[in-house]
Amino acid sequence: MVTKKKPFTGNANRLNINVYELSKREQDVLNRLVTGDSYKMIAESFSINIGTVNSHIYRLYKKLHVNSKSAVILKAIREKLV
Repeated sequence: MVTKKKPFTGNANRLNINVYELSKREQDVLNRLVTGDSYKMIAESFSINIGTVNSHIYRLYKKLHVNSKSAVILKAIREKLV
């Protein structure tokens, strides 16, 4: 018996991330947080200061109505933001 694979739908299954009005950089930082990168790794990957990473993460907390890194990650996964 041959089973068919589901066709790749790309980002079709993602909810509209603009509901939270995240900037492109905030989306990038969120993706890196979910993959397990440290703040330092995020800063190095985007060639920005760790303080700037903290600012992006602070805004993510406010926009997603959470107050911890684990809550941001959990919400991003549950709501298919990444």
